[in-house]
Amino acid sequence: MREHEFRGMDKLGKWHYGDLIHMSDSTMSIRDIADDTYVVDPESVGEYTGHTDTRGVRVYEGDIMFTPSKFAHSQTGVVVYEPNKSALLVKMVTTNDNPFPWKSIPAFTGEVVGNVYENSKMIEMGEEYE
Repeated sequence: MREHEFRGMDKLGKWHYGDLIHMSDSTMSIRDIADDTYVVDPESVGEYTGHTDTRGVRVYEGDIMFTPSKFAHSQTGVVVYEPNKSALLVKMVTTNDNPFPWKSIPAFTGEVVGNVYENSKMIEMGEEYE
């Protein structure tokens, strides 16, 4: 069975992990394993993909992933939900004329180097993580 876990950042910049709660006033909260609840920024909420990167770090929606390459250009991508494919995928932001800008997460052998909420400058088109 797939594990359903979410993360979200509170107004103090701290990440919380657990169950996602949609409140009646349109706010979102995360309830953690200790049953504590934290109001989080809805823009920061991301779902756990069920996968880890090459270092064993859990991969969440909104993570920035980087893969070095010995034979071609290194690539940077962002984990996003693609409704047309009904899947969480890595959308490449450094495609280097790659005709296939999407990669499934298991096929993407890279590492999480940040997330779009704290490290948005990493994903500017054409830039690569170093």
